[in-house]
Parts: sequence; structure tokens; C-alpha cells
Amino acid sequence: EEVRRLYPFFPAIGGRVREAFDWHGARFEPGDWLVLDLYGTNHDPKTWDDAESFCPERHLGRDRQPEGLVPQGGGHYLQNHRCPGEWLTTELLTEAVMQLRKLDWTLPEQNLSLPENQFPPLPEGGLRVAVAPI
Repeated sequence: EEVRRLYPFFPAIGGRVREAFDWHGARFEPGDWLVLDLYGTNHDPKTWDDAESFCPERHLGRDRQPEGLVPQGGGHYLQNHRCPGEWLTTELLTEAVMQLRKLDWTLPEQNLSLPENQFPPLPEGGLRVAVAPI
């Protein structure tokens, strides 16, 4: 969950308004398009303590709310704008981490900063992993 919170694949998603509402003096009507800032929502210090730090433990014992963590949209995928493939993403990431734990690997010194103008954001210098033979 923390990888998806800190590094969402999509920085934003679009959706249509279903019920009219006002927000900060602006009126939104049914059918209007909105953009949800996934990156900003998942990095909001009002929601996440030490929001810019990688801390997988923050999700332990936490109730999973459909509107809480929104790395691939919010709400329930059958009724709202949540990605219907999110369960597959979660399963694939879990399996990948389980396989990585079986290997002896290190990350050599490299530039892992992420550009803010690239989609999806990939590390500036790529990603190199050194794997020792088993």
C-alpha cells in the first residue's frame, strides 16, 4: 500500500460529477468533468503523518476505507471511479515483493529522483538492481 501511496502510477484521474455541489465558491453540475489529484491526495500532510517518507508500517492495523487510500481512484470500483484492476495490481505487487525477498539483491548508487513532467514517472537514471547468484 505504501509504494502505491507514495508513487502512484497515475498522478491524476478524471471523472464526471454525479450530483451537483459547491466547493470553494465554484459550482459543479452533473456531467461536469473533474480531475482528482492522486499524487497530491496521497501526499497530503493533513491526511498522512510525514507524508513524503516511505513508511510501510503506517498501513498496519489500518481500516481499509474505499475513500481512504486512493492510488487508483476512490470509492468502490463497481460504483465509483476506482480502477477495476486494482486487486490485480495489489496481487502482482505482493507476489513481486515475495519473490524479491528470496533473492540477495542490492541497489547500486544511482539517481532515483522522479521527474514531474513524465508519465509514468520513471527514475531519472533508470533502475539498476544487482542480484547475487543463489
